[in-house]
Amino acid sequence: MKLKWRVGEVKTGRYRGFFKRSWPSANFMDGNTAAAIYCDDEYYPSIAKSGEHSELIVRVAAWGYKEPGCGVFKWLTLKKRAKTLKEAKELVSAFFGKYPEFMPKGLESKLC
Repeated sequence: MKLKWRVGEVKTGRYRGFFKRSWPSANFMDGNTAAAIYCDDEYYPSIAKSGEHSELIVRVAAWGYKEPGCGVFKWLTLKKRAKTLKEAKELVSAFFGKYPEFMPKGLESKLC
């Protein structure tokens, strides 16, 4: 399973002080949503690298939550909190490794 992680864009412009840069989110290689990481602190690469931020909340997209092969997903928040960005990414990989039925499969044929 491969995931493509992306960090929110740096805010620019006149009102940039009102918005926070978002933490990384992941998509599967086919473009479907996989996971998102949330934190009370704004994302800065230096803070993420040093680990000087509050706990990270990990949410995963459970595809086919209602029925297998269904083209909708439900956000599931993992109980375990991560202390580092690397640990948060490992939690996502571990979740989809343990529960592969929540990965998107054949969604183009059926939308619920």
